[in-house]
Amino acid sequence: MANLPELESTKSDFLVGDVVCITEAWRPNTNNLYVFENVIGDTAQVSLFLSGISKTMAIAAGFCVSVKNIRHATVAELHANRRLTEAEHALAEVS
Repeated sequence: MANLPELESTKSDFLVGDVVCITEAWRPNTNNLYVFENVIGDTAQVSLFLSGISKTMAIAAGFCVSVKNIRHATVAELHANRRLTEAEHALAEVS
């Protein structure tokens, strides 16, 4: 059995490596998913969550955002590999 990587804890509701979405209150024009990388105070560093790109490119495509403006990605969003709209979430809940 392979050893599981230890998750780095932070003083927020997020662990390093969690997949997150930017909330409606503040988000770029895309529906990308992001990886939680670090937190300093109430500012989180996120990197782009996209298979097939290097960690360096993912971090370069990331940015800093208030932890108040991110949330954990849902299972449906992880399967879709993007942030879902409210209507898409409603459809995912009934199907």
